[in-house]
Amino acid sequence: MMNRTKYLIGNWKMHKNFSEAETWIETVEIPSSIEIMIAPSFLYLYSLVRLTRPSNLHIAAQNMHYEDEGAFTGEVSPRMLLDVGCHNVILGHSERRHTFGESDQLINKKICSAAESELFVTLCVGEPELVHNNGKDKAMEYVEKQLRASLQGLTSALRITIAYEPVWAVGSGTTPNIDYIADMHRLIRRVVSSIFNDNSGESISILYGGSVNSVNAQNLFADSEIDGFIVGGASLDAMEFNKILEVMEE
Repeated sequence: MMNRTKYLIGNWKMHKNFSEAETWIETVEIPSSIEIMIAPSFLYLYSLVRLTRPSNLHIAAQNMHYEDEGAFTGEVSPRMLLDVGCHNVILGHSERRHTFGESDQLINKKICSAAESELFVTLCVGEPELVHNNGKDKAMEYVEKQLRASLQGLTSALRITIAYEPVWAVGSGTTPNIDYIADMHRLIRRVVSSIFNDNSGESISILYGGSVNSVNAQNLFADSEIDGFIVGGASLDAMEFNKILEVMEE
């Protein structure tokens, strides 16, 4: 197994004002061995980038548009992210796909744009409950299709991290068994290597997301296929976030 980078990403979604974010940052314990990212509201990217420099705590955007500028009301471009010092972006999150109707093709346009802008991307993939209920083979077919469509046209996986997020587990309190998750991560590695015709699937960091907390993190992180986590609800509480970091440092 390659020595892959370990990540813990906190996706705050539509939570926390600036003072709450400041308090969180003052409370969280930042290790040197793990890459930490938090994804706040667009409103606070500029201020939080400056508040966290220099440290091992990085700021990520929760989404972006694929154009650098234009008549796209309410959107934020890669150029704008870079301008405020934000070099990381989450794309393809299950809520963007299923609540806001983002297709694999749209996500692909965003990823290609991010690659051109030299942004670091966390690409989220995962099967919804209806597909999951049809069995693991169908779920794996679904995830492979997402990967191939989302990464089409890219020449390298160099600035990409992948987060496997089974949609039916996100926010549900239910976590797939460890063998199921590990099999999905192995599938993702095979597909990534196939897409880029190299061994990048072995070197790419693959995270798990879906009802991760300090109780189940230890069992999950013990599997060598899991290189870290993307967490939602558990990232809002700095002490809970610290506990997950402690598990990852052991």
